[in-house]
Amino acid sequence: MIVLHVGLGKTATTSLQRHIFPILENMGIVESFNDPYLIKELQELSKHRQTSESNTDLKTKIQSAKNLFISLEQLIEWDPEYWESGCENLLRSFGKDVTILITVREPEAYLRDVYQQVVHQGHVVKPESFFLNDTEYKNITQFVRPGRLDIFNADAFNLEKLISLHADSFSKVVVVPLENIRHFKFAQEIWGIGEDLCKRFTAIFDEGRRYNVSYSQLAMQLTFAKESFLKNLGAKSIDSNDVTFNTLMQSILTHKGIVSKDQTKYSELTFMDKITQTTFRLLRRLRGGGMLWRRLMQGIVNKIFPYRQYELPEATYLGKELETNKRFYEDLLRDKKGYRVYEEGTHRKL
Repeated sequence: MIVLHVGLGKTATTSLQRHIFPILENMGIVESFNDPYLIKELQELSKHRQTSESNTDLKTKIQSAKNLFISLEQLIEWDPEYWESGCENLLRSFGKDVTILITVREPEAYLRDVYQQVVHQGHVVKPESFFLNDTEYKNITQFVRPGRLDIFNADAFNLEKLISLHADSFSKVVVVPLENIRHFKFAQEIWGIGEDLCKRFTAIFDEGRRYNVSYSQLAMQLTFAKESFLKNLGAKSIDSNDVTFNTLMQSILTHKGIVSKDQTKYSELTFMDKITQTTFRLLRRLRGGGMLWRRLMQGIVNKIFPYRQYELPEATYLGKELETNKRFYEDLLRDKKGYRVYEEGTHRKL
């Protein structure tokens, strides 16, 4: 049996991957969980929007798997514009005899946290420049870096469509709202685990550390202030996936003889070269020090100052399907089982 937890992101996925899902492998309930080779190769394929058909070794390993479990948000795209092609790539990579696990959350909160996630990563833009309607998105997408979440097609965000795409393609789809993850009834459905183990999972999950907590209102204000300061200098933040600036700065310093390939000691530089290198270092820290800034915001500002949840501006456009998404999610929460199961080729819940 192959089980793929495809996200969505921002639904306690990191907590599940670190605290709960490894136990399934340790207890022999699954043969393999997040095999490092598979994860690395799947992330690379996702980055370039390819399938395992282009990787013979990966395809062979997938086909030989007997009881495989993978939890990886990159298995489907963060941008809903690519959900359909992402689902097709999954089908070509794994075949249809797969159980898909999809974890979802309240639509407005999810969209807010997706936006904050890209801000965390250094892509500091206003919400109105990130969430676009379909026409705006189509007009600008050709200028966006491939494989990067620089913009988001809000009109394409439709939870029912996400589920139907997978229900039409795979043998079983299990959908769990964020509020019900902690009960782990879905794990009973998928692997047939007992009630006692579910209770153990609940205790571990409730006591476990929460990862990647979104910036508070204050942290977001400070981040926007930093970006405004950089803009006044004719610069901008570099996101966590972009190494161009650091590479360029190193090349410039090396070319100028300020930093040699044998790493000339700072104390041996001339006074002017020290000033030049120090300036470049400060700019590099301020522009490219995404993780340092993120640790400062999440580890200090979020914890020391009263935490107030950031809210998107009221005028933020969140897509033509927003109300439909809200109704679907409210209906999902009313399911007595705490999750829904869909069969292949049907959108009928079981």
